[in-house]
Amino acid sequence: NVYRAVVPAEPRRAISNGYNWLQEPINLGNGLAQGKVKSAFRAFDRILINGFLGLAVADHATGMGLVEEEHDFGQTMAVWGVPSGPFVMLPFLGPSTARDAIGFVVDVVFDPFNPVQNRIISQEEQFLQFGVRILDVRSGLRDQGEQLLAGAADPYATTRAAWLQLRRYQIFDGNLPNSDEADIPPPPGDPAQDAE
Repeated sequence: NVYRAVVPAEPRRAISNGYNWLQEPINLGNGLAQGKVKSAFRAFDRILINGFLGLAVADHATGMGLVEEEHDFGQTMAVWGVPSGPFVMLPFLGPSTARDAIGFVVDVVFDPFNPVQNRIISQEEQFLQFGVRILDVRSGLRDQGEQLLAGAADPYATTRAAWLQLRRYQIFDGNLPNSDEADIPPPPGDPAQDAE
């Protein structure tokens, strides 16, 4: 709340765009690992367009019709058959599952910008950067969840149900199966996936 009160909306949007730009190589790598080549090329295009035209703080690619398609290691594990595990509420970062929490850690550890940061900025500056990133993520979650939880009798159950539905939608790229039980999409190259 203090972050949102002190930092105006435009700088917050620029910070968020910058972090989203830094996330695009992860989208690219996970898109390839999931067999989603078109989505991986979209991430590559967004890296170039927003890096050169937007200087990494403006999102010109979305205006050109190249909307960000997020892919993380949690989705990659789902595509390759790893079950979601129990629902968890991560401190500061919000709802997740055991699989997606592990995927988040893998994405952070194998972030291709980490070696660059290690050479350019000090460890104290890296902690500051990570803290701002958590503030940005938390601020975004607040924007997404305020209206949903405003009239909820049980905010935890509402958050859990809404987040799990959103996550299934993301994992299946909007092509949800008929069964409500299915958690894992067919692997890349599977005839069932090709039929869709």
